Amino acid sequence: QAEQGSLGLDRLSADEFTRFTQLNTAYRERFGFPFIICVRQHTRDSILKQFDRRLHNNAAAERSAALDEIALITGLRLVAMISS
Repeated sequence: QAEQGSLGLDRLSADEFTRFTQLNTAYRERFGFPFIICVRQHTRDSILKQFDRRLHNNAAAERSAALDEIALITGLRLVAMISS
């Protein structure tokens, strides 16, 4: 949640909220799991571009992309825990 808040994803305009909701719904319907992205490495615009790009992946490629993102998120969180 704090990571999403850092990009203002918790304070989207009505149009932005609609766009993110549509993309999340399309992604979940296509792949059966939520869109996962390391928000610390992105802007709102780059997240939207990643949604558009990754929605064209096949299931195997997207599972791999999601696991890569989980690894990035986990690595950054571990570094933060160790550093503090």
